[in-house]
Amino acid sequence: MALEEAQVAIDGLDMKASEEIQKVIDRYAKKKKKFIFARAGAIRRIPDFWKMIFEYHPILQTRLEEIDRQILGDLKYIFAQDIETDTGSGYEIRFEFGKGSRYIKEDEFIRKVILTEQDSESISIVTNTPIHWKSSKIAKKNPNSMFVLLFTSNQAENDVVEIIREDLLENPVQAYASAVEAESELQLEMDAIPDLVTTYQ
Repeated sequence: MALEEAQVAIDGLDMKASEEIQKVIDRYAKKKKKFIFARAGAIRRIPDFWKMIFEYHPILQTRLEEIDRQILGDLKYIFAQDIETDTGSGYEIRFEFGKGSRYIKEDEFIRKVILTEQDSESISIVTNTPIHWKSSKIAKKNPNSMFVLLFTSNQAENDVVEIIREDLLENPVQAYASAVEAESELQLEMDAIPDLVTTYQ
């Protein structure tokens, strides 16, 4: 067999393997759907689920202002999924607030990130769904708020979105458990302070 023929055969098998692997991934993705929906329902019933996770994430906690914590208190669920468009592939991330948000008129906010080619270069096209604040003072008084920036500019807080997608949404249950553990450890440290003060008096 000639060198080129061997390489063509190898490339053909690699392509076939990729197709078979994708079929398996798709099949199990369908099986996971009902459990993902069940998990989402359970998370929606836990008060301050996402607020707890954000407040104890090593990076996100440093970006939070007080208004962000209040907005997080209204957040019901965050969902991300891969998407394909005519211009390229990417993902969208949804922040679900429902009808009861104290700050946002819309039920949800969606950011889409599409990776495409332009002049032989890879670029990201980012779009936001429109958001209307229940009070115009929210954005004016909190110009550096993480969520104000995220919701009002499609060029802001891209790193935050990536952290949410990669760190939190991969396993939100584990992220929540880690946050609860961190809070418990902090509480133990706070409870020990009076004893230390008494010891050194």
